[in-house]
Amino acid sequence: MIEMNSEKSRILDLLEQGRITVDEAVMLLEALGEKNAKEMTKRYRRGDKKNDFDEKASKIVDEIGKKINYFIENLGQYFSEGIERAGDFAGSFAGKRRFERNIRGTVRDGAKVEIRTYGSVDIRGIDSPGGEFRLELFIRADDEDEADALLRDAFQIRTSEDEIFLDLRERRETWVDAVLYLPRNFRYDLQIHSVNGRIRLNDLDLGAANLETVNGRVLVERCSGETVNVKTLNGSIDAIGSFKVLDAATQNGSIEYSLLGDSTSASLNSTNGPLRVRLPVSERFDYNIEARTVWGRIFLDLPVRNLEVNRERENYLHATTMAVASYPKDQVVRLQAGTSNGSITILPLENQ
Repeated sequence: MIEMNSEKSRILDLLEQGRITVDEAVMLLEALGEKNAKEMTKRYRRGDKKNDFDEKASKIVDEIGKKINYFIENLGQYFSEGIERAGDFAGSFAGKRRFERNIRGTVRDGAKVEIRTYGSVDIRGIDSPGGEFRLELFIRADDEDEADALLRDAFQIRTSEDEIFLDLRERRETWVDAVLYLPRNFRYDLQIHSVNGRIRLNDLDLGAANLETVNGRVLVERCSGETVNVKTLNGSIDAIGSFKVLDAATQNGSIEYSLLGDSTSASLNSTNGPLRVRLPVSERFDYNIEARTVWGRIFLDLPVRNLEVNRERENYLHATTMAVASYPKDQVVRLQAGTSNGSITILPLENQ
């Protein structure tokens, strides 16, 4: 029978509680002259191995979690790119060719533009002192006669100095891409609806704009606007410009927003995808930033001396500028950013 003194009993108690390992217990017992140290600790050996296994399993699960998080954060972008490729393939179905048709006219400041199509929409600002616009339609059809018949009989097209209206949705099998060149020195109100196609705006002054696409990406590049609403199902959103109000939402895709102007009120929301925002840095700005995510992380790096994080949790952040007498605020930046699956990153705008 093995006898134990108080020191040896204490060592075994520590081993029982999991505060030391079996090897550490053996070393301590042998230091006390115990020749049967390995025999005394034998029954704890299995539990110690289990602890080692649990620790290794925990590390493996943590690594898997990180990889799953990365995949979910980028799921929207993967899905968006796949949908766009599938849309391009579907649009070039067997036997169909692309036929170009051009329409020209003049517009004036404040004109309304409405386009509805199964296909992509590309609107670009150009130098045009006389107010001339140019519309290019790329119609997928069997032959020239079918393309002309669609243009003449199936599509609804109205153009005047006050309005450009295109409804190119004769049927789902009719795939039409539209490219519109507008004078950049005018302001426009836009209503764009696309299915299975990208929407892209470049170098335009927008009064009010509503952009909506199903299975497509939305890009608003180097534009300015009063109120811009963007919605896409299965697609990413990229917005670069100066907008008084921006409301951008996607169900499967990332959102990137770079503010080039002064004041803004922006609401950015995604179901599956990361958000990335770049804001100008100035002591004149009054910042009010709220960000939340369900699965992901939030990173804020704006080098503003009087920007203070009021509330912060793992998946939530609220930051505002604090009153400083020497820095009067004359511009307001309000940002609300939310995503279910993805990270949120808020950085300073480069090359201001």
